[in-house]
Amino acid sequence: MSKVNLEKDVEEKLKTFQKVFEAVMGEKTTFEAYVNTVLMIGLDEMIRDAIPEGQEFRTIQAAFTKDYKFMCDLLTAVWRVGKDLSDEEKKAIRDRIGQYIT
Repeated sequence: MSKVNLEKDVEEKLKTFQKVFEAVMGEKTTFEAYVNTVLMIGLDEMIRDAIPEGQEFRTIQAAFTKDYKFMCDLLTAVWRVGKDLSDEEKKAIRDRIGQYIT
């Protein structure tokens, strides 16, 4: 495990905000687990920001070019989980894909 020296004001903000985090999550957590969660959320947001707006599809196409099998496996897993998609959204996706199959 790596150790990071936080600036005093950053550490103080993290410690102060932990109570908000715990209230939202509905449970107590260790400072280390909380900071790891904050960092993962921040990294996810930075990934979104790193992809230029309107270039999401081209980014996915580039990922397929780099590792087609991995991306197909990933897309299959995401589709199977599909918990964030409504039946209407799934039907719309099927309809779009269907136009290339039939």
